Amino acid sequence: LGTLWLADGCEVLLCSSILKSLESSWGLTPMLQAALVSTVFVGVLIGGLLGGHFADTLGRRPVVLAAYIGILSASFGSSFCTGYRSMILCRFILGLSFGGGTPPMLTLFAESSPKVGGDQLLNVSCFGWALGEIYAGLLLLWYMPNLMGATDSAWRWILRLSVLPNAVAIVPMYLFLQESPLYLYVNGRVPEAMEVVRCITAFNGQASSVADPPS
Repeated sequence: LGTLWLADGCEVLLCSSILKSLESSWGLTPMLQAALVSTVFVGVLIGGLLGGHFADTLGRRPVVLAAYIGILSASFGSSFCTGYRSMILCRFILGLSFGGGTPPMLTLFAESSPKVGGDQLLNVSCFGWALGEIYAGLLLLWYMPNLMGATDSAWRWILRLSVLPNAVAIVPMYLFLQESPLYLYVNGRVPEAMEVVRCITAFNGQASSVADPPS
């Protein structure tokens, strides 16, 4: 969850910060600049409306992973855009992915966290948003200190490097992120649900405390 917030914090700052450079390179009008920024949030709205449905149908884990891949692909793809149309499309997919991934990720977090201390874990994960902003700020300070790239490649490298933390995080996420045990149990997949619970408790050193559900 923290890495999803990190991606959001990073992209929110970058989507507006590179506008000056894009205006100079592509001759963007104020209307097109507004469209580049607002399209992200239109995608977030639509993704948020659809994310819960797909998470209940397909499961929390696959939707979260798909959203993560969408964020990485759209962010990285933005760096290769040659005009405002392709950039608007990439920004929309980015917002759609983030909006679609947030509800199932929050649900997965709530359904997998312990009753005691779970709220503190959620609060800690929100630090990812601030870390994303800091990381984006450092990239801007290094490549575009006055928010104007010396070359057309400056903003492109910023967008490429912005996905680096999440590109690294997706590997352990794919390997270790478990499906919600509650989702599995409610959908009649009791053995899988118990396996996830055992995995979580073993990780926390409490494997002996898990009992089989009543027949």
